[in-house]
Amino acid sequence: MESESTTLAPDENGNFSSPALDALLGVWDDYDAERVEHDEVLRVVSRVEAFVSEKLQTMEAEAESPKVDPHDPNRVAILTAFQNHLVALKSMRDSFANDDFELVDEAFEILQNATNQMVLGLSGLIEDDARYAPILCVRCAKENQKTSNNCVHCGAILPKIAQPNEKQVLAVAEIDRGQESDGETTPNYIEVAEAHESWSQKTLSDEQFYQVLSTVRERHVGQHTLVCELLAKAQDSGDDPADLEHLAEILEQNVNALDEMLEGLEETDDEAVEQGLNALAGATLLLIKAEKQNAPAAETD
Repeated sequence: MESESTTLAPDENGNFSSPALDALLGVWDDYDAERVEHDEVLRVVSRVEAFVSEKLQTMEAEAESPKVDPHDPNRVAILTAFQNHLVALKSMRDSFANDDFELVDEAFEILQNATNQMVLGLSGLIEDDARYAPILCVRCAKENQKTSNNCVHCGAILPKIAQPNEKQVLAVAEIDRGQESDGETTPNYIEVAEAHESWSQKTLSDEQFYQVLSTVRERHVGQHTLVCELLAKAQDSGDDPADLEHLAEILEQNVNALDEMLEGLEETDDEAVEQGLNALAGATLLLIKAEKQNAPAAETD
């Protein structure tokens, strides 16, 4: 459901504003100062009435959808707010018809309370959307519940933060960083890059970002350990371990890049965190190329 744009920051009295309320206040001030006739006030009232009526119809239509809970407290608050808008607007019309302009003050009080109620309802809907939004698997792009740890479709480990849309699931880390790529990235890099973006936007705390980095680092360390074990076996059997040596070096680069990010986070050095992310992007590109060329027994994703 879309609603009128509102100012999501209250004034010193704890009141919110909206375009409809501002328009009505403005035209009434002009009328009180004799800059406009009462017909102009009624025209603005009519426009706001038409807008509010349209929004009410939209909400009623949305209530028929199985994806919408018509009893959601936030939706009920918004619906009630729109209904109160119409009550206030009728009161304004009555004030002109009866030459009783005390009704105008009452109408604006109703409008202000309704606007406050509407903004709080909208804020609640936004918070609920963020809380219950499905998480997209970075491997198969299918939706999962946000509380899931593994994808119910392919079994891949899900990132600790939601993927906003499919484009980001298919995003190429190397292209984003100005490097060449065949159009691929890794779930580990996507998880770190998405966490970095959320952290930069202050929607992910330092502690949460640190946990994501630590978790991904543990995966790379585990992968590095496994490759080193394979490397030792290859050396013992007399095989050429060059490919495994190269892969171990790349995995070490990934770990070092994550260490740089973790240290930057610990020292509140945003530039170091960014440099570490750039290094991780480059190491991820090398990892993808190595996997394509060698297809080692060690699983690196």
